[in-house]
Amino acid sequence: MTKALSAYHVARRILTEADRVGSSRGCVAKQVWAVLWKLRIPNKIKVFAWRACHEILPTAVNLTRRRVILEDKCSLCTGEPETTIHALWDCVVAQDVWAGSICKLQKYKYGQVDLVQLMEVFLERMNMEEIELFWTQAWLIWSQQLGMVQLFEMKKGEVMAAMTASGPDVHTSDEAELLACRRAIEFAVDAGFSRLVIEGDNSNAIHAISSSEENTSLYGNVVEDIRLLIRGLLWSNLCCIRRGGNRVAYALAQHARHALDEDLYWVEESPPPSLDALYHDSLSI
Repeated sequence: MTKALSAYHVARRILTEADRVGSSRGCVAKQVWAVLWKLRIPNKIKVFAWRACHEILPTAVNLTRRRVILEDKCSLCTGEPETTIHALWDCVVAQDVWAGSICKLQKYKYGQVDLVQLMEVFLERMNMEEIELFWTQAWLIWSQQLGMVQLFEMKKGEVMAAMTASGPDVHTSDEAELLACRRAIEFAVDAGFSRLVIEGDNSNAIHAISSSEENTSLYGNVVEDIRLLIRGLLWSNLCCIRRGGNRVAYALAQHARHALDEDLYWVEESPPPSLDALYHDSLSI
């Protein structure tokens, strides 16, 4: 009985500590988000910072996880997996940049877990102007790296990247369209595209995204995510088309709906589920 009670108290202590760490982490994240949106920097850099802290930049690790590429090593130092914190802070190439930056940044240690933890350190020791300088420089580092390793360029009539994925159960077609739109833009950005034509056949969803008013519906957070992603693009065109107007996208959607057990990605190759639709589209080019 004594041993059982002892084990119980040890387990309780471990769980309590884990809860405390998780709660503390959540509070730190809220502080980080609050500061990010108050920074006096261009919106595209704010969106970049938000994506970096959420670990959704198209790093080699993320692209490997999505099966877009096969190798997760950093293309610059070739020694470590390219996570977000590695690309922007730990990589020797990034370190060279920070070595010539403001003195406070030069004194900070490397090896942080992620950008949120790094921001926690910054919030304790740096003022807003210095944090603005950090994110502007981080965005420049990322932009230069993306230019070195970019895999895609637009080619008329050729498929550069495609995906099909099953999603969670939804209650309305509006919700399904918005979730699919967010997923598609995330994939396009991860694949290296910065100029997008975004098409959809649900007029309610297209109106919600294009509106400047706050969306207070149950899926308002999804609408806001899409708006933030679009603001981070160099150029975009949002339009509503008739159902089935994009035959290739429609074919992929039907494949995901009826025969998909896992997410699938294609890079510079034609997706087999939409070969017929691609052929008919090519005839009109």
